[in-house]
Amino acid sequence: MHTSAPAAVLTAFVKEKYFAPDFVRAIAIVLVIVIHVVCPYLTDFSHEHVWKMANMIESAARPCVPLFFMLTGFLLLDSQPTESIGAFYKKRFGRILIPFFFWAAVYFGWRHFYHHEPMHLSKMLKELYSGPIFYHFGFMFTLISLYLVTPFIRILVRGVSDRNLLWLLGLWFVGQTVPIISAKFFHVYCLFPLELVTRYSGYFVAGYCFARTKLSGKQAVWLILLALAGYAATVIGTQIINAGAPKQMDEFFYDYLSPNVIVASVCLFVLLLNAGHKLSGANPIFRRAISAIGSTTLGIYLMQSLIIEVVNIPWHGISPLLYVPSMTVYVLAICVMICTVLSRLPVLKKVI
Repeated sequence: MHTSAPAAVLTAFVKEKYFAPDFVRAIAIVLVIVIHVVCPYLTDFSHEHVWKMANMIESAARPCVPLFFMLTGFLLLDSQPTESIGAFYKKRFGRILIPFFFWAAVYFGWRHFYHHEPMHLSKMLKELYSGPIFYHFGFMFTLISLYLVTPFIRILVRGVSDRNLLWLLGLWFVGQTVPIISAKFFHVYCLFPLELVTRYSGYFVAGYCFARTKLSGKQAVWLILLALAGYAATVIGTQIINAGAPKQMDEFFYDYLSPNVIVASVCLFVLLLNAGHKLSGANPIFRRAISAIGSTTLGIYLMQSLIIEVVNIPWHGISPLLYVPSMTVYVLAICVMICTVLSRLPVLKKVI
């Protein structure tokens, strides 16, 4: 009798600990697929009302990559304080470099045989260093770079109080957003770089700083309102700067480091992580579905662009409100099935 209660509490804690990150990953990877599925609508300005709907969908999905970076930052910066730098590199790069090189080879082959793009060794080696390989591989280059500096960021954040971390994140926010706004809209260029925590490493630190936040009902409401404000700024800002039938899409407000996307992403991260904790005791079927997606997000991310091209269902004449969700579910289902098969094969399971 006396041991059953602690065991039940421990079991619930373990479920919550592992389910909440999977929940955030699952949402993030769905948003990634949404971004890639809706993309063709945003380059077609012939039907304004269709473009506006696509813009609203795209704007809602922009936090996808920041969610991944914040979750990764939380999990890496908050764990194993005694782990050596060599042990860290051996463990993490063994996990990420095999999928990186495998799928790079797949996409090189796809570009050569399907897109009839000439491929030679020097070109492939250059792209393995500087990109692009394929349009979604930018995330992988950034993630590998962040892995390289993570052991040092870990030392930094653990030696700083929570209050001072907020100051550091404030400097990151100002340093990333003010220069791009002044350059874009006022043609005034800032020569005061704030580079201690810069670009996507700020999301790493934000994940570490905010992941342990337990929200009250009132705080959740405020975060929802802030997230909606960031979303509205993305929608309206993108619509304004693309008014007048532009020849090329201006994606300034879609940038992952724009102030509107940063605000929406950080708020959504905290909200989703808290929701994940509460949903850890939800229906077992729901939990298994989320875990199946969340545990294979790297593989899904790397293959989903290829699946979208292979499926290649025409979008012309179909409302994005119908096409995007149905296509997203279809692509996601195919990716999960492929990852499930690959995960059971001794050698290929390492590529996802």
